[in-house]
Amino acid sequence: MNNQESLHAQYLNAMGIQVWVRRNIPDPTPPPANLMFIAEAPKENEKADKIFDAMLYAIDFKRESINIAYICDNFLEQIASIKPTLIVALGRIAAHELLKTDTLITQLRSQVFEYGDEKIPLIVTYHPKYLLHRPTEKANAWQDLQLIAKIFTKQ
Repeated sequence: MNNQESLHAQYLNAMGIQVWVRRNIPDPTPPPANLMFIAEAPKENEKADKIFDAMLYAIDFKRESINIAYICDNFLEQIASIKPTLIVALGRIAAHELLKTDTLITQLRSQVFEYGDEKIPLIVTYHPKYLLHRPTEKANAWQDLQLIAKIFTKQ
C-alpha cells in the first residue's frame, strides 16, 4: 500500500468503514482544471492538510489536480478565469461568502446549489481543520465527498 492509499485507508478507518487493500491501481488521473475548492484564508496545519489530502484521495483526486482558492485572494476572478464545472466550499466561511447566507453549515451540506449566472454546481462540506476538532463529523464529510464525486463524474 503506498502513502496515498494509506491516507485513504486511515481516513475511511477513522469513519469506521472497512478498507480493502487496493493493488495494482494507478494513481488518480489528474482531471482538467475544472474542480475548484474554496476555503477561508490558509493557515499552516499539517494535520488538516493530511485530512484534506485523504479526502481528495477518497474521491480519486490529488491536490495537484484541483484548483484551490481562498476567500482572502481574488477568488471571484479565479472562478471567472478557471470556469470550474464544480465548486466545493470548504467550511462555513467559504459557504457563507459564496452563497451569501448565514445558514448553518449543517443545513447547507448534502445539497447542490448553483453559483453565479453560469449556475455552476456548488457543494458545501466541512473544512478539514473542523474535522480535526469534530471527528464525529467525518461520516458526514464522507457523504459530501460521495456527492462531490457523483456530481463531478456527471460533468
